[in-house]
Amino acid sequence: MNAISFLIAGVVLLSGYGTLKLPTATAVATPSFRELFRQVREVMEAGTHMNVLGLLGSLSLLNAVGASVDALLNLYLVHRAADLPLSFGVAILVMNTATVIGSIAGNLLHTGWFQKWSFRGVMLTTMIMFGGLFINLLSWQNYWLVVAIMTIGGFCMGQANPKLMASLLKIADGSIVGSLSGIINSLVTISMPVGSVGLVLLDNVVSPAAAYVTGIGMLLVSAGCLFIRH
Repeated sequence: MNAISFLIAGVVLLSGYGTLKLPTATAVATPSFRELFRQVREVMEAGTHMNVLGLLGSLSLLNAVGASVDALLNLYLVHRAADLPLSFGVAILVMNTATVIGSIAGNLLHTGWFQKWSFRGVMLTTMIMFGGLFINLLSWQNYWLVVAIMTIGGFCMGQANPKLMASLLKIADGSIVGSLSGIINSLVTISMPVGSVGLVLLDNVVSPAAAYVTGIGMLLVSAGCLFIRH
């Protein structure tokens, strides 16, 4: 399925490649690194009304935890395979499908009340969902509660990235849009494997409970970063 999807995407791109002609960009003076950093910092703080270091720290920690959730849940399903209400394969399918549906819905629904939902509110809701997931895994280990939380968590994650970029692009100068996107993408790229490897190692080497408690601690620190003074 992946191979067919990539093949179709490649055919579509090649068939329309001739129309992808961009106007020649006007040469602009390249700012110094210090000036570029200052502009990026000002745009991030003005767009999100948060301290830039707190914002970046919160994003890093949340993505680190989010990247580990899938692996931790797979290990949970392996350990609880005999007690699941569904067969192991179907349980994974249902859980992943619910997450994808939530994520797609989050990316699409940006009107009405959801349009007024602040980026900080989306982040906090996501942290609460993941925190509730870890608490469930520590105590009840209810499979259907995991599915429900992952659906809502996927929805929140689908809301977060578009809201962040939209708030930044409203006030960002065109010359630093690439830098903004690069900084955010770099943080995600670095934090995801670090968090995933770290929490999964804790799960395997120490205990699943140690991984869940560490995840909750990371989420609390991530939430605290959102309230660092501007």
